[in-house]
Amino acid sequence: MMRKKFVPLIIVAIVTALTLWGHFEVKGTVNTAREQLDEIRSCAESEDYEGAEEQIKKLLRDFDAKQHMLELFVKRENVSAVSVNLHGLEAYANDETARDLMSEVDKASEQLSMLEHLFFSVF
Repeated sequence: MMRKKFVPLIIVAIVTALTLWGHFEVKGTVNTAREQLDEIRSCAESEDYEGAEEQIKKLLRDFDAKQHMLELFVKRENVSAVSVNLHGLEAYANDETARDLMSEVDKASEQLSMLEHLFFSVF
């Protein structure tokens, strides 16, 4: 009889733990990516395209490391769309395409917000 009372509590505890873990992972990944996008923007504004390229590589390395975890909580197609956009930033890290880089950084930031919203709308 006691076992029947504890099983639902254990299930609720597991779901709560997964939700909290997902919350911290998604929020942390999105916040880190936003900070890196801000660094890319500031490098581009100061015409430091080598610095912007280094920041882009760091952003891609960090995001790629967390991509599989994000796919546990958000639909894979949405995470892949953000990843493709972030990988596209590499093509714009030069003086000829500085305006395009700023536009793509804005687009990536919006996609990160969408990714965060998709996770939190489910939970």
